[in-house]
Formats: sequence, C-alpha cells, structure tokens
Amino acid sequence: MGDIYYEQGRFRRAYSFVAKACELVTNDLSLHVKLGTIYLVAHMPKEAREQAEFILDRSPTNADAPDMLAEKRRLRADLTAVRARLEKLSKQIGTPPPGTGFRRHRLHGR
Repeated sequence: MGDIYYEQGRFRRAYSFVAKACELVTNDLSLHVKLGTIYLVAHMPKEAREQAEFILDRSPTNADAPDMLAEKRRLRADLTAVRARLEKLSKQIGTPPPGTGFRRHRLHGR
C-alpha cells in the first residue's frame, strides 16, 4: 500500500507504511530511499540525511543517496562533502566513484 501512495505522490499517507517497512526489512535500500525522499518532501532534512547516510554506509555507489544529502540545500559545501564521502567510500571498496553530476529526484518533475 505504501508503494502505491508513494508512486501517487501521496507522501503523508505513504509515510507510515514505508517507515514500518524499513523497520521490518532493514536491508531493502529502496525502502530507505523512499523514506528519505518522504522526509525531504516533509521538510525534515535531518531525517533525510540519516537515511542517506544509512544507504551510503551499505551501498556507497547508490545514486539516490547523494541527492538526499544535498537536495534541501544545494550549497557548494554540501556537494563537496558528499563527493569527498563518496570518493572515500569508493576507495575503501575498490570501485570508481559514481559520477559527480547529481540529478534531481524524479519527484520534483525535473
């Protein structure tokens, strides 16, 4: 049900379903991406950042997490910090860092 509400853009309704799903299935990073996005839409950047960091700790090459880290404030300092974290994590796991061109999340229609 949470997926349906989420896809419809009904984030307030989706929240309880997605949050509970994250508790029950902690290793499904797509759920954490959805929860982080809901937090961004709800103007809760601290909680969105926590979700993004959770995702990056488990999947440093995840393309959605950096957007959550810098989406609320597109400040150069945020982007620089995100890029530095990605480079560090990429070196730790031995893969090249993902591209630095951060795309806007599809929820914003851009």
